[in-house]
Amino acid sequence: MKNVIFFILLMVFADNASAQNWIEPVNVSNMNDFILSSDFTIDHNGIIHCVWNLKYENNYGVIYYASSEDGGITWTNPLSISQNEDLYCTGPQIVNDSDNKLYVGYDLYDFSPVTWGVYATIVINEGSGWGEPLQLAEGMKTRLAVDNNNRVYVFWYQGAPHNGEFCYQYLEGGFWSEIFIPFDNSNELTGIWEIVTDNDNNLHCAGFYDPTAFSNIRPAYYKFDYNTQSWDTISIISQNTSVSNIDIALDTYQNPHICWGGYATYYNYFNGQNWSLADTVGQPDTQHIEIDVDEAGKVHIAAVEGFNNVGNLVYYHRPDGLYWDSTIVAQAGNTIFTPEFEIHNNSLYLVYKSSDQPGYGDVYLTRHDDLVSTKGNYFSDITSAMQIQNKPNPFKHYTSIDFSIKKSCYVKLEIRNSMGHHVVTLIDDYLTYDNYSIKWVGVNNNGKKVPPGLYLYCLHANESHIVKKILYCP
Repeated sequence: MKNVIFFILLMVFADNASAQNWIEPVNVSNMNDFILSSDFTIDHNGIIHCVWNLKYENNYGVIYYASSEDGGITWTNPLSISQNEDLYCTGPQIVNDSDNKLYVGYDLYDFSPVTWGVYATIVINEGSGWGEPLQLAEGMKTRLAVDNNNRVYVFWYQGAPHNGEFCYQYLEGGFWSEIFIPFDNSNELTGIWEIVTDNDNNLHCAGFYDPTAFSNIRPAYYKFDYNTQSWDTISIISQNTSVSNIDIALDTYQNPHICWGGYATYYNYFNGQNWSLADTVGQPDTQHIEIDVDEAGKVHIAAVEGFNNVGNLVYYHRPDGLYWDSTIVAQAGNTIFTPEFEIHNNSLYLVYKSSDQPGYGDVYLTRHDDLVSTKGNYFSDITSAMQIQNKPNPFKHYTSIDFSIKKSCYVKLEIRNSMGHHVVTLIDDYLTYDNYSIKWVGVNNNGKKVPPGLYLYCLHANESHIVKKILYCP
């Protein structure tokens, strides 16, 4: 009995300690009104920019903006940036470029009898104030992305609910491109929910796909190759047709991690060759999800889960690298909407809309500091217990990579070129503690010889990494 009591107390203290890592939520909007969704971004000066939409009437909604220069503790007064008096604006998303210019995309509904329609709309702040909103095309679910060259992409969905496709246009050097429809097929449904850009300006997109356009929507991954200016073949993440929302993030090796909601919260990642099987993270009745990956490779997931008419915002991570741990970050008497993550200076920022009663609510921000240090002793134990070397080095025909692990864990051993691009995966499996040796004969994933030069062999054990150099001289 004493052991049971001790275990319960230990779990309570552990949960409280985890919850205390999050600062007390700060009210961003201070409106206590009918707010539906929100988003935020952090620019290169550390200024936080937040947007949300406020519904005044069924046919009238406004996009508001506020900013914070002290880590989200104090905020400017809300400013209307949609500049409309009789239209309905909703679903805002905000991004910034390397010059700290701000771009806000949203859906604009025009309910007037003559000009009725839904339009993908963008409004820009180049530093001197917000410009006039620009309607790009008929469409909804407006999403934005900015690459390293400050090319600004605007995506939207057009067509019937079960028979349509995503389109996009980009702004570069002050000029708008033509409109592109990558997968124009009347028998399919394609859509994009979230977009991230890698170091090579490729776009990684999480969305949905239905090959029959018959309400069998599946979670999907889309990739745009910047060098060829073309789209790869659509990757179906799961045959599960219960997907309701989806998000994507990249790790330090530019591999995508996807989290999606439906009957529960699911997580998949790409290991350089294949997508993993879906890992069930959260509880049933998932409404909104968000994912991010920190510089140590640690995965962070937020999910809105409803239990007994109470909205719970739950934070998931894997402190031991194997099992998901959960912490309730916020609760609401009615609903919690649209959680959004962003990692900045080793802190995890989380913005969400919370409501204790129907029709009223506000946007809140909380923050989790010292992300990398929260890995715990387990990871430092793994790192200190890992040993790896190769011989010969340099090598001509083959080299043997020898390593040892002192704790059973998930292990990935891969070769990358000097630019960090993936070449070949040698091991991707759960290994017991032991000594291992594997040969590399200087080939890539397709079995073709690689050019001579400097390469990196990278050992990942759960979320710890060791990287060493290797010279190939055939």
